[in-house]
Amino acid sequence: MGLSYIKAYDTPDRLLMNCFVDPANIGSFYAGGDFDALKVKEYFVHSAVFAPNKNLYRESDYEAHTQKEWDKIRTEAIALAEKKKAKIEKSLEEINAL
Repeated sequence: MGLSYIKAYDTPDRLLMNCFVDPANIGSFYAGGDFDALKVKEYFVHSAVFAPNKNLYRESDYEAHTQKEWDKIRTEAIALAEKKKAKIEKSLEEINAL
């Protein structure tokens, strides 16, 4: 299909938004009736144009943003796990002291 599906929107009064979507943020697909649709949980708006954009995207800040979010989630998860581990170790020390 490529970018041919946006030709119908190639009019002076319609603004097209170029967005990046991390595959992990795809929520669902719909195929049927007169159209196909993709529902996403999160997207990154790259630009807006009044005509179809035929560029191919290879790199963006979106990947860095996504990696930054994963780093934050990982750091928080490790900190929480270490806190729980310390609490369990303290409980074990108390039990062993009895």
